[in-house]
Amino acid sequence: MAGEKLFTRIPPASTGPRIGYRHRAIIPYENRTGTFVADDILTGATSGIQYLIYKEFATNATTGYVEVGYDDTSVFNNVEPIAGENLNDVDANTIAQVSNTIAVTEVYTNESVIIGGDNATNRLNVDVFGAASTTYSEGAPQLSGFGKLRTTEDKLLASYEFNNNILPTQFANTLTGSGAVSFDSDGKAAKLEVGSDTNALVTHTSNLYHPYSIGNNNFFVLGARIGDTGKTGVVRNWGCFDYSDGFFFQLNGTALRVVHRWTMDGNGTQNMAIAQSAWNKDTLDGTGGDSNPSGMNIDVSKANTYWIDYQFIGGGRTRWGVFYKGERIVCHEMFHHNGLSAFPTPSINNPIASAARPICWSMKNTGSPGAGSEFYALGGAVYYEGSADLGEEGSTKLYATNVTVPSGSGGTYYAFALRPTKNLLSGAENHSIYTPKELDIEAFNSSDESDVKVEVRVFQACQVRGENFQRQTFSETEVDKDGDHVGHGPEIFRKHFTGDATINFANIISGIQYGTIRNNSEADDAKNIQSLIAITNADPAIATVGANPLFGTERHYFADKQAIIVQNVTATDAAAALNGNTYYLSYVDSNETKLYTSTSDIDDDRKPREANLTFASGSSVAVGETITFTGAGTAVVTAFSSNTASLENRTNAALDTGLAGGTVWSGSSGANGTITSITQQTATYPLDYETSLLAIDGSGWSAPATDGEFFGTPPSQPAWVFMIRPFSAKAFDIETRWSLNWRERTQ
Repeated sequence: MAGEKLFTRIPPASTGPRIGYRHRAIIPYENRTGTFVADDILTGATSGIQYLIYKEFATNATTGYVEVGYDDTSVFNNVEPIAGENLNDVDANTIAQVSNTIAVTEVYTNESVIIGGDNATNRLNVDVFGAASTTYSEGAPQLSGFGKLRTTEDKLLASYEFNNNILPTQFANTLTGSGAVSFDSDGKAAKLEVGSDTNALVTHTSNLYHPYSIGNNNFFVLGARIGDTGKTGVVRNWGCFDYSDGFFFQLNGTALRVVHRWTMDGNGTQNMAIAQSAWNKDTLDGTGGDSNPSGMNIDVSKANTYWIDYQFIGGGRTRWGVFYKGERIVCHEMFHHNGLSAFPTPSINNPIASAARPICWSMKNTGSPGAGSEFYALGGAVYYEGSADLGEEGSTKLYATNVTVPSGSGGTYYAFALRPTKNLLSGAENHSIYTPKELDIEAFNSSDESDVKVEVRVFQACQVRGENFQRQTFSETEVDKDGDHVGHGPEIFRKHFTGDATINFANIISGIQYGTIRNNSEADDAKNIQSLIAITNADPAIATVGANPLFGTERHYFADKQAIIVQNVTATDAAAALNGNTYYLSYVDSNETKLYTSTSDIDDDRKPREANLTFASGSSVAVGETITFTGAGTAVVTAFSSNTASLENRTNAALDTGLAGGTVWSGSSGANGTITSITQQTATYPLDYETSLLAIDGSGWSAPATDGEFFGTPPSQPAWVFMIRPFSAKAFDIETRWSLNWRERTQ
């Protein structure tokens, strides 16, 4: 009897002290139809005993043994299991019956305890992982990737909460085939979807490559839920990775795995996957015992919280885990240093090419799954477990320039734009982070250097055409001073002053996530869609864009001269022939664009022509005057020197370079004469944005189109645009001097 054997008396038997035993029982079962889950409660239907399940030992599909502990009342009242009685789970479902032929085996373990001197009931306990418990009230203490005790001093690098949207400014999405991502308002999640088409792909990758500091640790926490229990031909990944390197969980079909991905030594990308059954800390399969000490039987179709941390320098260790019942569970750890991983390349290198990793959820069809699939990104966060401020790391950089605001300018004047280079000098993708620090600016009369009252404005993601970005010496940045600004993006700040001002960015923006500038991830593979609200039946055809997918306003999302695919135009006439074709954008204004079949055609139209003129007696032309060439259309004078007029807004291809000498011309002011030649202007800038001779001609379409989409790769290098506005037009040039400092952390 259980209750009678919990103690052994030290002589004399009647009064001697007692040695305690821990009681367990191994119950043989038969007719199993359900599942024994470690740490769950069983109830004997007849005896009334409540059992705590420790571990199951299956003999075959229907018989075996289950190791249990009794509830205290049953132990001390000597209640025993009854042969043949049902064993029911907490929902009163029968899992199996106690065997009618095999006896219950009772196990008694000598119980030696360490107790507190002040209170004998406070005993030291050893948990299911074999570790002595501590005074921590929420489980075992946590250690960082480098063996440091985890404390509340961890710094939050980034937090991604999909409570209201998919954070479109923070993430890039690669969409192939039927791949799509949307906001799930019920689940507060980013919903990834693919259809049944082979090779359909969708990703949700943070633009921020979270910085890493050697000797410290980054801790990635993320939530995920699969829309099914696994499906042949569908692979889902979630963790800290991109297409080339990282660590992640993977559901490949129905097989749950952890994966180490690396790309090194000029070799192709390699993936080392470890099956769930081979996880060396906790298999999370519900069997209990040494291989599954937590007793968790993970169900990927339910919401779960996953985590990953890793060492980088010299190989080190990577850990994958979950949170379960409030505790952090390590399910697998992999050692890369000293050749312990037995994978050839990482045994001589760091485990990944770059320690800075994004957070990512992705799903891909590798076969034909037969139906659509869903995957839910529930959010995530990245913590830095060190004391340094990573936003303050990196070398200090300077860009200084002078900008002249011409006399008569009264509006906001484009000064320059600054952006990260797409690639580092080494050729690697540039995922560096740039922290703006300080801007010094002064404005004065170019004639007498007296102070001028102006307003400086800084924007992000403006609509600018004809940019001429040049790489800066000693920096992984590019600067443009020649672009033509056609529309504002989000304004970061503005400040008016007289003479000079200093702007401290620390008072405006802060933090790694929102206080730094960096390139978008998946620079060559990301895809997005912008709706169209009109395409005119004119020459040239003008497409008007709808809401910008980042900001909601009717502003261009795709860049000037960028390649896009037109799709879903439903017009019944020739406009629908645009569908499926690749075109290049030529901005008209902030939400309108012309379409070209090549960038060389855009460049040709934008290159001004120079007409060498002869004049009738007393004739002259002025800037802004329209000139009509007999039999060859018209053009507008943008500059004039001696007998040479720079022309834009040409209406006839004959005005490109082939117009014969001697052709008669007449100006709108009454001037007239002949020409000796027309040549292409050799200067790089300014450009002619008015000529559209080579753009798509929509004048043959019977009616305007009122719908459609642009589909393409978003701009990967977000630029900061610096502008200045005199408070009133001046009769003199205004000289401005700019000095911009930032912290550049290369990674």
